[in-house]
Amino acid sequence: MCGGGEEFTRFYNEHFRAIFGFVLAKVDHREEEAESLTQEIFCKVYFRICRPPAVNDFKAFLWTTAWHTVIQYWGKNKRKIISLDSCVDEDNTAANLLLRDLINPGDLPTDAELREIQEYIRTIVRALPAKERAVIELHYLDGAEKTWKEIAGCLGCSEPTARIRFKRAMERLQKQLEADLGG
Repeated sequence: MCGGGEEFTRFYNEHFRAIFGFVLAKVDHREEEAESLTQEIFCKVYFRICRPPAVNDFKAFLWTTAWHTVIQYWGKNKRKIISLDSCVDEDNTAANLLLRDLINPGDLPTDAELREIQEYIRTIVRALPAKERAVIELHYLDGAEKTWKEIAGCLGCSEPTARIRFKRAMERLQKQLEADLGG
């Protein structure tokens, strides 16, 4: 992919929407800032991929760069890490996915209870330690498209470490949910 050209253009076109969507969610849906950061991310990737040491997994490198660029943005703008509540759409998709993994299928709540539980889940996710919160967000924000290897790359840790953090976070959330909701 060194030298840019058609290969990088294909890579850009293939990943732009996912990166832009990720960044947009992390900057409170401010499109101008998301466009600027997305451009910065692809520029960083473009100018880095041909320098030693060699980049072996371009997609993982792209997501790692995106994650670190967003963290730098938050630091420069004195912003707190945006949690699951800014990553869900109007239908609370991410919260619903997390909820699905936390409750027993036989204990399905009513619609009113579901809305209350979704808000509660966002609250307890915000209370997780940063490393556990990050793995939950990465898994549920874009879990269908990210492999554990990519999530680990974004977090700067090994795949087993990412999985362990996820497992611990899910156990902590399950325990909290059971304690608070009498499950």
